[in-house]
Amino acid sequence: MLSELHTKPAWYYEFRVTLGAAALLPLLGLPAFALLQWLFIVSDGQTVEAYNLVRAFELLLPLTVGLAATQLMSVERDAGMAELRLSYPEDPWRLPLVRTGVALLIGAVAIVLGLVAFRWVFDPIPLGTLVEPALGPTLFLLGLALLVGNLTGNYWLAAALIMGYWFFEVQTQGDVTKSFFLFQYAWPVEEVDYVLNRRLLAGVGGLFLLANAWLSARRKRGKGVRWRDNG
Repeated sequence: MLSELHTKPAWYYEFRVTLGAAALLPLLGLPAFALLQWLFIVSDGQTVEAYNLVRAFELLLPLTVGLAATQLMSVERDAGMAELRLSYPEDPWRLPLVRTGVALLIGAVAIVLGLVAFRWVFDPIPLGTLVEPALGPTLFLLGLALLVGNLTGNYWLAAALIMGYWFFEVQTQGDVTKSFFLFQYAWPVEEVDYVLNRRLLAGVGGLFLLANAWLSARRKRGKGVRWRDNG
């Protein structure tokens, strides 16, 4: 058994460790919403306005991806294997870069599942119209989820923080965060430029990803075996 594990490629380990129920179950958020809309509205011959569908996509996609990505940086600590992983003689940047790639892949899968479900249940909506408002908030919560999961080392605490932030934004509707409001399409805040808002969210999300990678690499250098180029 041990020899079999050693012969598996590195990507096999990463996907096996990261793509568990905590990462996959949240991906059902948008399809579940579409199914409920079909059961209670569409099946009765009623229609759902395009604006409401775009707003639902903007609200649900960031939460879906944020919750799915929350455990990616804490999975070894949740399983009590953090010290073992830190002892691996690997590049300090490898783990955060791979987990960031997995998180972006999860985001892409969530988008595809949502688009398929919405196209099946509702009248076709241009893909750009449906997805564009949700991209900035999704990158923001994805980056925050990875960073918070890295800092806390606990899936449940990190997931609670991500859900709490999302709920705070829904309740305050931008009164506090203003130009950094996640849902500027759903509930436009006066005097906040929409394009600037989307760019700020995407930019801060990117900074969260960089901070997460730096923190992980720093922890590896401080406690793990230093990686050396054998070439």
